[in-house]
Amino acid sequence: MKHIPQLFNADMARAIWNGTKTETRRPITGVPNEATSWWREVATKFLRFNDAAKNPYPNHFGTRTQVGDLIYVREAWAVGRPHDGTKPSDLNRNLYPRGINYPATDLSRGVKRRPSLHMPKWASRMTLRVTDVSFERVQDIRGHDCVAEGIPVVNHCFGETRDAFASLWDSIYCADQSWEANPWVMVVKFETIKKNILEVGV
Repeated sequence: MKHIPQLFNADMARAIWNGTKTETRRPITGVPNEATSWWREVATKFLRFNDAAKNPYPNHFGTRTQVGDLIYVREAWAVGRPHDGTKPSDLNRNLYPRGINYPATDLSRGVKRRPSLHMPKWASRMTLRVTDVSFERVQDIRGHDCVAEGIPVVNHCFGETRDAFASLWDSIYCADQSWEANPWVMVVKFETIKKNILEVGV
């Protein structure tokens, strides 16, 4: 079981907190465009059962995510004004949880927001336990998966909801990882635990 940091923007952190986001997709770099559904099946089996002999692309899974791993959510955060000039590494860990402000769900007027990239492990308030890992092209996503990604249903239409997910994807990724490029992605499904990862048992 590994502890894995992962960045989420405010909308997605809010969706996780509210229980409407239960899966996430991340592009896999370096996978050949000619990789087929055979690659997806073999790679998924390799990740699920950790069978190195069946891994078709060993260089792409050095930091693989597996069922049972714990992901700690890194989101925008803030501390009180007296600590505005203090580096994250110098903050007192006793600030968690009451001394931490999470703008995704908390009122945050008058506080200095800190980017998710600078959130230390001890300040994370959400842990995601991985329940399933698979692979697909990003455009293979279906309407109900868009909802599980935290996208509200648009006009009672899964087609428009899928378009909303495509727009979100392109706001994060570009070039060879864009929606139009249709990259291979790792699909991670999870259950949310509203605790710091250091408080979560095996």
